[in-house]
Amino acid sequence: MRYILFTLLLVVFSVKGQIPPNSNGTDPLSANSQRTEFAMNYPSKNSKIAALLGRYRSLGKLEKLEKNCAECAVNIISWQMPHGGFGLHDIEPYESAWDGKKSRSEWESRGVELGNFDDYATIAEIRYLAAVYEQEENKEFRGKIADSIKKALDFILLSQYPNGGWPQVYPRRKKRVYSNYVTLNDDAMIRIMVLLSDMLAKQPPFDTDLMDQIDKSAFLPSLKKALSNLLEAQITTRNVSTIWPAQYDPANFQPMPARSFELASKSTRESVGVLVYLLNWPWQNEQVEHAIRSGLSWFEKNRIANKGYKKGEITDRQGASLWYRFYDVDQDTPLFADRDGIKRERLEQVGDERRTHYSWAGSYANELLKAIKKQ
Repeated sequence: MRYILFTLLLVVFSVKGQIPPNSNGTDPLSANSQRTEFAMNYPSKNSKIAALLGRYRSLGKLEKLEKNCAECAVNIISWQMPHGGFGLHDIEPYESAWDGKKSRSEWESRGVELGNFDDYATIAEIRYLAAVYEQEENKEFRGKIADSIKKALDFILLSQYPNGGWPQVYPRRKKRVYSNYVTLNDDAMIRIMVLLSDMLAKQPPFDTDLMDQIDKSAFLPSLKKALSNLLEAQITTRNVSTIWPAQYDPANFQPMPARSFELASKSTRESVGVLVYLLNWPWQNEQVEHAIRSGLSWFEKNRIANKGYKKGEITDRQGASLWYRFYDVDQDTPLFADRDGIKRERLEQVGDERRTHYSWAGSYANELLKAIKKQ
């Protein structure tokens, strides 16, 4: 099975542009040429691999808003905070304009309302506004939408750590420090990377003159740093590269815990997003290919056949594939915890409240492995 998988990966890689950095660390092409090359080769020419990016383009809760709603766009812009980010909202706040008094973010630190990347926040607002821009005919309003998007992009670039990772929130959160770790949890960092990549390549809804108004010069350097960050963060167990943590220390790349029941671990759900992005990265090199091969190999090795998951229970399901959400950092054993923060070895040891109200397992890598095997 692994031989077949690796052979298929060679086919995937063969359609990619091979533009490695020079030995002195500089890139062989000018910045403009690199952006052009990126746009020409992202996403993957392999339609199955490219289609996997769709999950990371979702609007999340904003999907419930009326599409291309100019009034909704006005309301969204009014809720944008001075630093450019947005809070973590359902659609209710966006059904009316900000009144100048209500809190615009559910989290605050040192008197500053925090912008959020969790649960689609900030990224979804940018995508929604861009879609409205495409349909809007009023030039003045289009300008306001463009200004809001530029402000949000400045927030994204400002919040990136110097070595490439993104936190869950910005500015830094004082009390719950896990929000300051590099955050793959719920695909936060991958959604940012897909957004910047889509803008560079003018993928919908960014295939309009909106992109002519945006300075994209910082996007590719930002993405390169982020890519290097992801490669560094891949967990090695007994000298074998495996998958990625849900969140990790921005300085030393060590897996870190979040909420009490989210221990430091290997995280399958988030690792799928990393692999999908790496497969769509235009410039494959030895490091990227190794990360992909080892990650896919880990998923094949740890696949549980003919099992499903529903409301805290593992069920029999013919033909299905299952992975637990978290695995021990030092070995490939499932990892669970309750609100007391104590490690459990079996799902049934978790209390009913956490066991049935959290995603402890799923068919996370199923579509990814299917896309690879169909090549």
